[in-house]
Amino acid sequence: MTSSIASVTTAYNAARVLPRHLQALTQQTRSLQEIVVVDNASSDKTDKLLAEQYPDVTFFRLPENLGAAGAWSAGLEYAALQKRHDWIWTFDDDSVPQANALELLLNGIEELESSNPDLGMVAPLPVHVETGMYYPPLLWRDGFVKPSKELLSQPVWFADLVIASGCLVRREVVEKVGLPRSDFFMDFIDFEYCLRIRDAGYKIAVISCAKSAHEIGNAR
Repeated sequence: MTSSIASVTTAYNAARVLPRHLQALTQQTRSLQEIVVVDNASSDKTDKLLAEQYPDVTFFRLPENLGAAGAWSAGLEYAALQKRHDWIWTFDDDSVPQANALELLLNGIEELESSNPDLGMVAPLPVHVETGMYYPPLLWRDGFVKPSKELLSQPVWFADLVIASGCLVRREVVEKVGLPRSDFFMDFIDFEYCLRIRDAGYKIAVISCAKSAHEIGNAR
């Protein structure tokens, strides 16, 4: 594929976890055109780490902590609306995608696009490394519905709700649907955005062979 791909990582006091995350991004078998980190006014010298050790990373620091929602919104505005990358790969600072995750996701897009021109988002399967437990994407039927074992076993399937970390978001989606809601601050920002994407007629594909190490916190 000749698409331009940028990653956007939201960071807060992430000096300890960012090196492993950024190493995973730079070692992808399909190179990124730009790596972006949005710092939520960290107090642990995250900005110093990025300036000294990662000069090639596009980094900007928010004047105050706007939560994952505010940082995600700012990152998508920059990468999709200002720089106009075709797809934006979004992350929390502690996520670690497998080395060929981006390649697998893009291969999935290439296979799906001809028959699914309304493809708006593509997601991997998030996995907790220590326990091996997956956080499966969900279906929505006026409430959360877990996918069946049969559906989870499919190499490619369509969901309604996915977590943002590890997902590829199409620029056209951001242009049409808008940015994530900054006022949500932290929780359910991705689910609300997914519902808007689905309401606008876009599909969300899950590429089961693509994995991303991620641990989901407790929603408040």
